[in-house]
Amino acid sequence: MRKKTLFIKTILFAVSLLLLFGCSNNTQNESAEMDMAVSEESGNLENKKAEIYKESEGETEQLTNKSERKIIYEAYLTVEFENFQENQKELEKLIKAKNGYVVESTLYDEEKSRKEGTIIAKIPHEKFETALNEIAQIGDVTHRSMNGRDVTEEYVDLTSRLKSKQAVEKRLYAFLEKASDTQSLLNISKELSFVQEEIEQLKGKINYIENQTDYSMVTITMIENSPAEISNNNGLHVWKGSKQLFIDTINILIRFFSGAIIITIGLSPVLLPLIGVVIFIYWRYKKKNTD
Repeated sequence: MRKKTLFIKTILFAVSLLLLFGCSNNTQNESAEMDMAVSEESGNLENKKAEIYKESEGETEQLTNKSERKIIYEAYLTVEFENFQENQKELEKLIKAKNGYVVESTLYDEEKSRKEGTIIAKIPHEKFETALNEIAQIGDVTHRSMNGRDVTEEYVDLTSRLKSKQAVEKRLYAFLEKASDTQSLLNISKELSFVQEEIEQLKGKINYIENQTDYSMVTITMIENSPAEISNNNGLHVWKGSKQLFIDTINILIRFFSGAIIITIGLSPVLLPLIGVVIFIYWRYKKKNTD
């Protein structure tokens, strides 16, 4: 009886070991299969990124032709004002009415009776030309220039790169969900963080270009031309004119007498005997009348 019981226990123990070993192998196989899948996906990550970037490069040229041109415009004006403060307020009011805004404003006095200043403003591109024409109605524009810089290719390149990075980001999130071990999680998280940083940088550059093209910049140099200054200038011109006329008159007299002296000296060989003869005749005529 004891031998039979011992035999049964031995058989049950052997069966238990077999079952335990089988479960352990299944678990290890499943884990190995999962790790292999993640490893394969991670190994193909660079290939996927390369494919995405290649596709985006092929789309860049097409987007350049289809996209609206992105041009940064800048204008420079020099305006003379009769009433500096009032005209400056009108100018700022005009900028605000065009949905623009002042970036920088500088005011300084060259003299007590003369003011100058500079206003740098951003105005929506669609209202830019109209605003420049209306500024010319506030004061006397003595200088006007404009230049533009086409940034369409740069803008399309940035948007294409952003699209590629966002596709890579989406793919990394998919890998992250499949990762089963700590090392895989760390590697994918590091790559994801790097891609997200690049995405933020690209968005910043794109926003900057959009702001520069949506709002054109104008630099306005303001100069006051006050009535007092005009009056003083007129008085100055009168004094200068009178002084110049006096000098010209003196010069004419000097030239006249200088010419007379030169002629007299030059003709002295003839004039002196002639004068002597005239004096002698006059003397004889006077003496004869006296006798």
